[in-house]
Amino acid sequence: MSQQYNSITSLYMKRRLSSKHVLEKKTVKSIVGPYIKGAKVLELACGFGFYTYDLVDWGADSIVGVDVSSGMLEASRCLAISHGRQISKVQLELGNVFEPTAYPNGPFDIVFGGWMLNYAPDLETLTQTFRNINLNLRPGGLFVGITCPPAKDPESWFSAGDMSLGEPSLIAQLVERVDDGIKLRIKLRNDGDDGFECYYLRQDVHEVAAKAAGLSGQIQWKTTKELNHHDLVDDGSPERKRFIEEMAENWFSAVVISERPMK
Repeated sequence: MSQQYNSITSLYMKRRLSSKHVLEKKTVKSIVGPYIKGAKVLELACGFGFYTYDLVDWGADSIVGVDVSSGMLEASRCLAISHGRQISKVQLELGNVFEPTAYPNGPFDIVFGGWMLNYAPDLETLTQTFRNINLNLRPGGLFVGITCPPAKDPESWFSAGDMSLGEPSLIAQLVERVDDGIKLRIKLRNDGDDGFECYYLRQDVHEVAAKAAGLSGQIQWKTTKELNHHDLVDDGSPERKRFIEEMAENWFSAVVISERPMK
């Protein structure tokens, strides 16, 4: 995974800084806002810092950011310096978020993972990811993650072929079916780059994994609702019609919220 992101860091930054993703950030702020003042935050899959420095601005006392890509971490440092962000409160660590690891300054009040869960290829890896979250959360702490919208059958969203993800230039291609969902390739339309691969696992797989890892608090799904039918192109097929109806409600992101139980 580190190689695919090291090679497309600048391209990924460009897409994440688009207006649609800024709207996504509004949803996250509304959820973490009541809990973040003075909090110690662990950000898993922190990338180039799209959320990192905003978490500080929103009130976090300290951030430990972890990512598997050295290129992304270097981009995060450069972003902070160039924009005068509060880098003194941020510690960046190179690491694999799928492997349970006790990170420095833990346990944390909040563990945040923006577009992290969708890189787990199966139930076993997803469970390990949630174990990593649980290991680093204090009792009563909060996990907030961004991933694909909850779905019983992810393949039905992509059965019509290449799908635009709310932006005309950004598409998701169905690569193959896997036991717990589907494998996707995300790339820019008409671009020579191979893009990057991720997974869209079923809703129940996420919930089983979280419970098995010890996050017994009820999972809440809060979907981003920023698009409407005019943002999407209909080719007349039943599959596309269903996709548009769901995307008009959910766009392509959801926020997963769970707590580590008090002991």
